Amino acid sequence: MLVISKLKKEDIPSVADLHQKGFDNFFLTSLGDNFLHKFYFSIIKSNKSIAIGAFDENGNLVGFAVGAKTKKGFYKELMKSNFFPLLSSAAYRLFADPTKIWRLANSFFTKESSNEDYLESSTLLSICVDPQKKGLKIGKCLLHSFETEAKNYSDLITLTTDALDNNYVNSFYVSNKYVLSNSFKQGNREMNLYFKKIK
Repeated sequence: MLVISKLKKEDIPSVADLHQKGFDNFFLTSLGDNFLHKFYFSIIKSNKSIAIGAFDENGNLVGFAVGAKTKKGFYKELMKSNFFPLLSSAAYRLFADPTKIWRLANSFFTKESSNEDYLESSTLLSICVDPQKKGLKIGKCLLHSFETEAKNYSDLITLTTDALDNNYVNSFYVSNKYVLSNSFKQGNREMNLYFKKIK
C-alpha cells in the first residue's frame, strides 16, 4: 500500500539518497550529498513550498514531489534565505570547477524568469521515483497528489524539463494532460515549459 504524506525534516536523508539514485547524472547530484541535504532542507522548511513523499508499507520513501505554491519569488527567496548553507555545502565542488557556480545560479534564475505569464502559478520542481519501483504508477500518484495540494493556491501548474533525449519524461507529462507552452535555453540546455489548468 502506498501512503502519500508531507515530507518532514527527518525524511531529508532518504530524499537525498533517492535523488542520487533517480538523478545520478544530473547537475545538482554532482554537487554532492551534503548539498542535496541542504537543498531539500531549504525547500521542506519553506512555508511557500509543496513537498510530498510516497512511502511503501514499511515506511520507506519510494518517491517524492517538490515545488512551490506560487512560482513568483520562490527561487529568489530560497537562495536569499539559504545562500551561505547551500554555498558552503558545495564549496569544494564549486570552486574545483568554477563553471558550476554560474550553472547553479543560471539554473535558479532562468527558471524564475522563464515566461513571466506564469509567475502567479504553482510550479513543480521535481518528481523522483525509486528506479527499482518504476512501472508501479508512483509518479502518477505523486503528480495527482501534488495537483490536489496546488489547487489551494493556484488554478495553474507549470513545470520545466529537458527537451532533448528525455522522451519518457516529456511523454509522462503529456499523458497527464500537461500542455507544452514553449521551449527556452537554460545555459546550453534546451528546456520545455509545460502548464496544466487544475481548476
